[in-house]
Amino acid sequence: MNERINNIISSFNISGPVTLVKQIGEGHIHSTWLVKCSDHGYILQQVNHFVFKDVPGLMENMSRLCNHLEQKIILNNLHWIPLKLVQTDTGENYLRHEDSFWRMFNYIPHQPVSDNCSDPQLVYEAGLAYGMFIHHLSDLPGKPLNETIPRFHDLDFRRNNFLDSLKNGNQERLKTAASEIEESLKGIEAAEELQKLIRNKVLPNRTTHNDTKITNILFDNEDKAICVIDLDTVMPGILHFDFGDSMRTFGNTAAEDEKDTGKIGFNMQAFKHYTKGFMQGVADIITKPERETLALAPFFMTCEQAVRFLTDYLLEDQYYHVKYPDHNLVRTRAQLTLMRRMKENQGEMKKIILK
Repeated sequence: MNERINNIISSFNISGPVTLVKQIGEGHIHSTWLVKCSDHGYILQQVNHFVFKDVPGLMENMSRLCNHLEQKIILNNLHWIPLKLVQTDTGENYLRHEDSFWRMFNYIPHQPVSDNCSDPQLVYEAGLAYGMFIHHLSDLPGKPLNETIPRFHDLDFRRNNFLDSLKNGNQERLKTAASEIEESLKGIEAAEELQKLIRNKVLPNRTTHNDTKITNILFDNEDKAICVIDLDTVMPGILHFDFGDSMRTFGNTAAEDEKDTGKIGFNMQAFKHYTKGFMQGVADIITKPERETLALAPFFMTCEQAVRFLTDYLLEDQYYHVKYPDHNLVRTRAQLTLMRRMKENQGEMKKIILK
């Protein structure tokens, strides 16, 4: 076992002795290890403090969220398993070790699910889980959560960054992406319908997850959702952020970086199953303006992501990890294609939501 990792683990209050330490996951943001003892398992993470610059604020959020959701699970007798922070030997909920930050959670056994899962039962359960997640956090006491990534889903902010990249970006890439730039500008114009409502505070502010992939939900062996994880991006937001981002991933018939755009479509069956679960989860809190505009969310969130990919491409790939030079441009084209498919189905989406 790595001596440094061993020292980190020994600083947390766990029921040892440790029998296994194994690095897991692909490590896009945090580095993660599975730690096993004789009768318990834990998840150890090194927090990426370059992405999440305010680690104390992040961990304050995490503690509040875990405690509140555990109370909700108990009070409502939910079929969920609470995510819990493991304290350090000094009673803190994270450890600062030299120039790095570490935290530990209880390990929750679950069945693996792929990013592009389209199983109707799992998609429905995912919608229900994310809807219930927002519902149960609607009465989170105290001040608003800290904004862990400022202006994360702010299209005005993303547009301004994009416009700056048109002035300061790589000249050769600006020429190569001319048609994608034009389509993205038109997409931002179309997304303005929802952005205007956000800007004018027509839609209620809620506590939202903001990164609603299916892999951020744990499922048991009976295909039931048992826990929502990766709470780093949980911040003030609107329903549309979570619903729209889910549909950007659940509804895509191809990979996020699919080169053959002919394979990219919008899966209306996945939309129906997810929407049924999500609307059931938020039924007691959703307002009329939210319901009537929710069909705009998939296009809006996909447009935001297209603009982010394209901005990064023009600025020579400063943010997203790329596997080849045009990777961000390929991602942009895939998102723009998905936006077109969503636009074609927007009327049908609204009927399903209102029904």
